[in-house]
Amino acid sequence: ALATTGSAMQHFGLCIDDVYRLLAGLLHLGNITFKRESGTDSDRVACIEPTSSAALRRAEELLGVRRLEAALLAHSVQAGGGRSSSVHKVPHSQEVAALSRDAVSKRIYGRIFNWLISKVNEAVCVPSELSEGDSLKDGSESVGRVVGLLDVFGFENFDTNSLEQLLINLANEKLQCFFLDTIFRYEQELYAKEEIEWVVVEPPDNGPIVSAIEDKPYGLLPLLEEQCRLGDRGSDIALCEQLNAKNRLCA
Repeated sequence: ALATTGSAMQHFGLCIDDVYRLLAGLLHLGNITFKRESGTDSDRVACIEPTSSAALRRAEELLGVRRLEAALLAHSVQAGGGRSSSVHKVPHSQEVAALSRDAVSKRIYGRIFNWLISKVNEAVCVPSELSEGDSLKDGSESVGRVVGLLDVFGFENFDTNSLEQLLINLANEKLQCFFLDTIFRYEQELYAKEEIEWVVVEPPDNGPIVSAIEDKPYGLLPLLEEQCRLGDRGSDIALCEQLNAKNRLCA
């Protein structure tokens, strides 16, 4: 699969070595861990774990950056304005340093993804003097033909599922509902209009699943909100009892 991906990227004129180098740099960046500095006055200040020194050096080398350690361990704050302004370095705690590492990784990965899509779209555009679209570098016009990707969240089920995972799965169910309605219903209506022979496809209906989660008054989310409004009187047991009694899909 990796060889196939590399071959396809080369077909579009992409330098796969640069892409792989950046991705490898992100993997090393993710391997950097932090600990609290020892000392009574700095126990909330983070530093790089000694075991992560090699990962730090490799990340800097592959990503083409310097002073990565300093960027992960502190941020700058400007106080005042004009000539009287001053810049202070605020050290990060262990938790904030880890969040900074993750934020940098996500940002770089997002930029790589967008760059790849733009390069693919440039490669599949067909130059035409008669078509309407954005001008290419040589001044000619391009047909508005692009590759579109729908990057949805993954369906996941863990031993312990948080509210965040529930909302992610709900978003997936709604995207799936939209996809099925758009692809199957629209396309089959178009086939019927143009009198094209086809085998009728009945897509699965996940509407009841969405309703069981978000519909008022007995969906999971409305019942959860009701328990939250009760404050100390609300409980997990009461939520489960109401779901089993009033929500037939959860019973």
